[in-house]
Amino acid sequence: MVHYRESAGNVWGDSPPLGAAAEAKPPGSRACPGVTIPFIARMETSEIKAIAKRVWDTAAYEMERMEKVYDEQVFCDIVRMLANHAGFFGMVPDWECSAMVSIGTSGQVSVFSTDTACPDQMELRPFFGAGYLHVGATLTAGKTYEVIQRFFASILASAGVSVDNERIFAMMKSVAASDDGDEPLFLDPRFNGDRHDPSVRGSLTHITLDNLTPGNLVRAAIQGIVEELYTFKEHAPEVFRPVNHIVATGAAVRKNHLFSQELERQFGIPLVVADIDDGAGVGAALIGAVSAGALSIDAARLWVKENLDMTKEETE
Repeated sequence: MVHYRESAGNVWGDSPPLGAAAEAKPPGSRACPGVTIPFIARMETSEIKAIAKRVWDTAAYEMERMEKVYDEQVFCDIVRMLANHAGFFGMVPDWECSAMVSIGTSGQVSVFSTDTACPDQMELRPFFGAGYLHVGATLTAGKTYEVIQRFFASILASAGVSVDNERIFAMMKSVAASDDGDEPLFLDPRFNGDRHDPSVRGSLTHITLDNLTPGNLVRAAIQGIVEELYTFKEHAPEVFRPVNHIVATGAAVRKNHLFSQELERQFGIPLVVADIDDGAGVGAALIGAVSAGALSIDAARLWVKENLDMTKEETE
């Protein structure tokens, strides 16, 4: 098992290399009875997902148990870090030249490096003895987009019109794609602060007599969400220098190609969407296979690369 300890500031303590621990216990533990870890590279995707679900269920069980023991903030930090590690391992085959960007309820940028220099705005997390993940995280990404959706829903409800949430999200995507945006709005998405200043609040600026339109508002939200993630690249230019493509994940990028387009535009490099429902679960299964000696790290990375190639999506 890989153990982590928290150290001062934004740096997490070192961990032993993956697979370097003592002889692995036979698969199928008390918390996860009957689970075996065969040679994953030969398995069907459905079988991988089944293992991933069981591993994730076991993790949920352990997290519930841990929550009763650890301080709430420490517990949340540990869970966030472990999910980040598993997601990167399960969705990024080319560690040295990739950035993983996740846009879900919150946003996250993760870059692998052997460099320990890390700006205050990011966290340095040991990555299985091979190097470090430099991680920048926002508090509200998809959540900000959801606030905009609720705003439109409230206007419709005030007019006596009932529309389900998915139709409103579809409308938002449509108007943002069709609006010419000659006079753009600028939206600060930090509606609930950020990780370094909880008191900061979002804003909407550059409003004129003619540009306060649904399309401009939605586009401003998408641009603001991505821009907040892009600032981590500005804070750590040396870490990002080898990065030549983005692996994007999260419900926002899977459901709305406008996020993918904006990520490519602002970061200025190609992007591939990891169309995996539970990338962290898949990563946890692969990590388990490596730890049990059923799979090498190189073979795990090759499996991810082959499967990720099948999930490439056009962002047009």
